[in-house]
Amino acid sequence: DPAQQVIEMLPEADQELLRTQQYRTWQSGQFYVHYPSDSYTASQLEDLGTQLNTALQSVLRTVDIAAYEEEVHFIVFADQASMSAYLGNDRWYATRPAAHLAYLVHNEDRAPYFNRSLFQLVATDTWGPTTSELLSAGGALFSKGICQDITYFLDEIGASLYRDEQYLSFRDLFLDFETVWEQ
Repeated sequence: DPAQQVIEMLPEADQELLRTQQYRTWQSGQFYVHYPSDSYTASQLEDLGTQLNTALQSVLRTVDIAAYEEEVHFIVFADQASMSAYLGNDRWYATRPAAHLAYLVHNEDRAPYFNRSLFQLVATDTWGPTTSELLSAGGALFSKGICQDITYFLDEIGASLYRDEQYLSFRDLFLDFETVWEQ
């Protein structure tokens, strides 16, 4: 069974979750979405491939790489309570970059955090781990285009920092944000 082979690549605890909770696996290219069979996600599969590819393209532009070839797994929970019980935190998403794995909530009221998850996975895989969760989340929002309305303002700040020889690449800022923030 190809789906079982894919599941066997995941950490043991995640394999157990998928076996015992009647999860299904859907694939689009390099993306594997593991979701509860009776969930809202099950009714949205047609749109997921487009959402994932769009998110990946925006992340690639932000991270400034041409491609990301790793297989990425998303384990979807129907609600935050289920995910909190499994992971022991109250977030809407979480990532395990070394496993190319993201956990997220997806239901009628909550769109999946594909962009944020992919940004954390790709940026960490490309640049290494960041010292700042704040910057990681901010980088994900930036890659999604949420900062488009303030681009001129950001360009002015960047130009000023560059003139003062205090400019850091996004990669350097990502890797050492806490030190920069404290200065």
